[in-house]
Amino acid sequence: MSQITIETLQIENFLSIKEGTLNLENRGLLLIQGINEDDSSANSNGAGKSSVVDALSWALYGITARGRSGDKVVNRTAKKNCRVEVKFREGEDVYTVTRYRKHTKGKSRLHLFKGESDLTLGTDKLTQEQLEKILGCSQEVFMASIYAGQGCMPNLPAMTDKELKELVEEAAGGKALEAAYEIARKRAQEAEKAALVVATRYETQERTQGALELQIEEARENVTGWASENAGQIATAEKSVNDALTKAKGLKEKATPEARAGLEARIESIKADIASVASPPPAPIAPVAPSYPAAAYPKPRPLPPAGSAALAVNVGKNKVKLEHATKQLGNLAHELKHLNDKVGTACGECSKTYEEGDLAARKTTIAKQAGELKTERDTLISLIAADEASIRELEELHKRQIEEVDLENSLAADEHRAVCASLDAEYEEARETHQKALDAHRAAIAKLDTSKLLAALTVAQSELTAFDSVVADIKTTLTLAKTIRERVEELKAATNPWEKEVEKRSEELDRVLDVRKATREELDLKNEAVEVAKAAVAVFAPNGIRGELLDSVTPFLNDRTATYLGALSDGNIEATWLTVGETEKGELREKFHIDVDNKHGDEDFEGLSGGEQRKVRIATAMALQDLVASRAHKPLKLFVADEVDDALDVSGLERLMGILEDKARTTGTVLTISHNDIGDWVRDHITVRKSGGQSIIEEAA
Repeated sequence: MSQITIETLQIENFLSIKEGTLNLENRGLLLIQGINEDDSSANSNGAGKSSVVDALSWALYGITARGRSGDKVVNRTAKKNCRVEVKFREGEDVYTVTRYRKHTKGKSRLHLFKGESDLTLGTDKLTQEQLEKILGCSQEVFMASIYAGQGCMPNLPAMTDKELKELVEEAAGGKALEAAYEIARKRAQEAEKAALVVATRYETQERTQGALELQIEEARENVTGWASENAGQIATAEKSVNDALTKAKGLKEKATPEARAGLEARIESIKADIASVASPPPAPIAPVAPSYPAAAYPKPRPLPPAGSAALAVNVGKNKVKLEHATKQLGNLAHELKHLNDKVGTACGECSKTYEEGDLAARKTTIAKQAGELKTERDTLISLIAADEASIRELEELHKRQIEEVDLENSLAADEHRAVCASLDAEYEEARETHQKALDAHRAAIAKLDTSKLLAALTVAQSELTAFDSVVADIKTTLTLAKTIRERVEELKAATNPWEKEVEKRSEELDRVLDVRKATREELDLKNEAVEVAKAAVAVFAPNGIRGELLDSVTPFLNDRTATYLGALSDGNIEATWLTVGETEKGELREKFHIDVDNKHGDEDFEGLSGGEQRKVRIATAMALQDLVASRAHKPLKLFVADEVDDALDVSGLERLMGILEDKARTTGTVLTISHNDIGDWVRDHITVRKSGGQSIIEEAA
């Protein structure tokens, strides 16, 4: 079994302690005393002695021995940079635990190292879990195994049966048994659930088996039913074949080739009789409608003469020229009339004043131009008159030509109408003649009587059609008989489909039976597991092994209590741990308690003096702590006695120091915290000195 050895403890700005370093390995009996220079009336109280133990608990678990945590552990004067570091050893492995609060460097984190290897995880919670695995115990077990303090020392002799049982069970590992009980209950529940799942599956398989057996029974009934139905269909089909053949045979006896030949000969005879009747006269031919000759009119009127248009154009042009020449003559006459009016006026080009001599040349020019224009005018008048006369002659000629054509067209129209009227008269006469001939033809037809022959022909043809229908019916009946015969062969060759269904369901049933057998075996195993789990629950139940636990630890508690109390009381006081008690009637019953007896005083705990009660409480509490330490997974080589000497007389104190000396030899280091002057009993001591709101730890010189 490995042990945990606390080597050193470093404290910085924790509670009242400003700084200090303690070597805790193999110090033997080590006294922690205090001096409170801030309050002379308090003596050593408030100096910070118990803060040393609080620092150890806080560094390892994040909570002090007195239940403080968070920012409450930071020194009130410094207000920051709180740090506690613990080094401990397990075998050859050395671990360093450093916990910070409001620290400039470490913030409020927890760091864990194994030698030089950093074991710190992502969160303080994960790191704390890692640390507790290394320590092998929780904070409660840690404090219970190493710490005896005035404020937390239980009054064991005064406890009730239930309170004492719970405390001793916890100290003896009863928590583990309780946890084992819960685990056993949980496993039993899980086993029952697992068994229920298998049982449900087994029942489902049973229902499946029943359903398959029912399906097989139904399928077998269907096999019989199908066979019966198939036989009935075969019998019905064979009867239909026989009926069809019988019908075809009867029809064949009537519809012989000779009978058909007789019908055909009969029809031909009737047709010959009809043909032998006198033929009617041929129908008269209808007259053809007249075809009128094409009309030789009207002839087109002649076009105007070609030259008249050209003459009209020349007349128009010459009239324009005539108008222009006449206008120029007027302009010259006007200029000549007013030419003398320019005499005495200035020339518009050279500004020279006109004189009569200056205008003579212009008068000559005007006279010449006027003569030429008059000649041109006269010529144009002659041309216009000649052309207009020619135009009138051509128009008279064209008028006479039109009158001649119109007369010719009128005569041709009269002649054409006369020809058409003659043709219409001839057609009407021919049509009347044809109508008379047609009436005579109809009368001749009416005299002929072929109705009886036609009726006989119709009857004969109907009989021939009926004969052909019978022949077709024979073919249809024979075809039907063939089809039914083929169906009979199919029915005879058909395999009963329900036989495969029976085979299939039977195979499924065999598989279900095999699975159900395996499930039954599995269910038996699950039920056995349930019984085992229930047995485990019974073992770890309060009336099981947990009840035996008290019987097993009672001798140890009595031995340790006797050792401690014998030393403290010089054998005058005895405290015995008992699991049974006596009622007022003298009957024995289960009761866990501590029986106290003073050889020279009262017989029960309540009758002892305060100092005697204190000795009993110390002895029983230390015995209980020994029980915790003895059952710890990794025992701690450290013990803390915090003011356990309070209220002891000198002899009791001397005996207590002897006990602590013995404990120091087994644990290596026992920290004794006291505000009494016990330096004479303890050689090694340290002082916690408080001044200015902060304490420092001083080692003895």
